[in-house]
Amino acid sequence: RFKPEEKFTDGLEEGFSSTDSYWHYRHAKNVLDHGYVGDEIRLVDGKEVYWDTMHDAPFGSEIEQEFYPYFSAYSYKYLGQFFAPSLLVWHRWTPVFFGLLTILGAFLLIKELFNPIAGLASAFFYSTTALSIFKSVSGSADTDALIAFFTVFTFFFFALAWRKESWLYGA
Repeated sequence: RFKPEEKFTDGLEEGFSSTDSYWHYRHAKNVLDHGYVGDEIRLVDGKEVYWDTMHDAPFGSEIEQEFYPYFSAYSYKYLGQFFAPSLLVWHRWTPVFFGLLTILGAFLLIKELFNPIAGLASAFFYSTTALSIFKSVSGSADTDALIAFFTVFTFFFFALAWRKESWLYGA
């Protein structure tokens, strides 16, 4: 998953594979720098809003709150700085980690529903599909790998809660 990084980032140290990846990185950097996704806080109709000065040029626009930039910034702050030299590198690596964890989740889910052999087959097939590979390579820091992770683990915990009749796993 790390090998094609140079291809996806055009060999640039600060490159990403798409504008969405840069969008999320820029917002994560804002969260790390000053605690919110926007570039600044503006007063709009008597209400303070987070403002993105680079969106809807030349005036900018209000920015919606999203999970991914906060996750990327705070996971780097509390964990990633021990493994990655910068937020940018950590942000490029997050889809790889979520891709690998999703493979584990696919195994656990199918093992829970059927048996361990089916779980291994599921993990193998998921890990080798083109979409899974493309969306979980380093440099493609978009929300796709994160969404797959949460989807698979939501179904896993639902199946576990159903079998064990446990509200705890359901929650």
